[in-house]
Amino acid sequence: MKTRYLLILVACLTACTTGPYQNTSVPNKSAPILFQGYASAAGAAITVAALNNSTGEQRTIATTVASSTAAVDSTGRSWYYWSTSVVLPRQGGFWQPDGASSSKASIITTIGNIQSYTFTAAQMTCTVQNLSAKGYAQAALDCGSTADPLVLLAPCDSKVTTVNAEMNGCYHVGTTANLEDFPFNRSYDLANGLQGVCHDDNNWFVTSAWRNLSGQQSRIAKKPVNVSFNEDNFLVYRSPYIDQGWRHPGDCDVYGGVVYVPLEPDEGFAGYNAIGRFNTSDLSYYPVMPIPVDSPQRARGDFPWMARNPKNNLWYSSKFNANELYVYAISGSSITYKGTVALPQTISRIQGGEFSPSGRLFLATDWNTGLVSLELGEGLGSTAAITQWHKINWVPGDEEIEGLTVWNLDDGRAPGIRGQVHVLMLDVGEVSNDDLYFKHMRVSPIDAL
Repeated sequence: MKTRYLLILVACLTACTTGPYQNTSVPNKSAPILFQGYASAAGAAITVAALNNSTGEQRTIATTVASSTAAVDSTGRSWYYWSTSVVLPRQGGFWQPDGASSSKASIITTIGNIQSYTFTAAQMTCTVQNLSAKGYAQAALDCGSTADPLVLLAPCDSKVTTVNAEMNGCYHVGTTANLEDFPFNRSYDLANGLQGVCHDDNNWFVTSAWRNLSGQQSRIAKKPVNVSFNEDNFLVYRSPYIDQGWRHPGDCDVYGGVVYVPLEPDEGFAGYNAIGRFNTSDLSYYPVMPIPVDSPQRARGDFPWMARNPKNNLWYSSKFNANELYVYAISGSSITYKGTVALPQTISRIQGGEFSPSGRLFLATDWNTGLVSLELGEGLGSTAAITQWHKINWVPGDEEIEGLTVWNLDDGRAPGIRGQVHVLMLDVGEVSNDDLYFKHMRVSPIDAL
């Protein structure tokens, strides 16, 4: 199995690192790793930062201070123990493959502005014994201690193929190409306020929320995949949840013959967020599922999307501006809040999300490049890794990214549409219909999806 490495720098006010040792194996990239060592001053500040080889960024991932209790070595010199538990970042740039089976990570400690040495227990004992005769630097060097990067080893995810494992966290990322929009600049009634898009094997489903003279409205609509998206001939239903207090649907997903739709009250009277459900065959609806009271998404608003991960059958969502994902288990009409998966950075203005068949999460956002893909960690409490920012052709401010769906349509069954990732974008009209631009992207090779 390929392995990958993380470059770590430990910078402090006169300190040394006694662990992890050289060539330490890290079996689980999401598990905390104990960094420890000794400083020559009580209360010395210790900072652990990860180096991104792609950007040169040194990201602080932990800080601590040395103990106030001295440990005196055989020469009478006082040392102050320090330790900190660190979870390493997982996204691309911090991890890079090195050969067929191993990767290295570096830890650099400094004493003031001078690079320190990394010790094993035996090297530390040897250095202390030779400190008076040789001085710190020469004793450390002669005892085999090194100021070179400390090597850490960690496995790639098992799903990574041996073909084209990228210099990006060992993830098989592939490349993304923008295809022609279809529809392009299309104005029809259903385009007004489009929010989400999802699919089953044979049909598109879309959700919308807009305002007319009667106030805020919402709809759900269906169209066979072999009928042109350019035509305004959807099977359209007014959302039954409006009358129950939920007026704003978000980006949807489909599983088991049911369309799952996140619902916010917005201008409605409901006191909490919920999930609406529609039968895929005729869009008949089921009672809402209230978001659990222990979920951070229970309160009104901030429930823009939901998507099922095919790898673990759990459902994920986030707030509009998010630094974590929320995880749910859904069985029939029962929903349970399970916990969180941290995001490596705040992602702003998230409008939609969906998983690929391999379990990669794509998020559509009115921010940055418009589309980002992530690999999730090894369980609840882990940290997701950004694998790629994908550039969508759009004009922030003038145009608005909405929901997305992941569907391989390179077989030609959808008129005018190809590719695997499909993102709704609107040019919102002030007095006229919104203009729809349906964005399509191809992921190559297809096994990187």
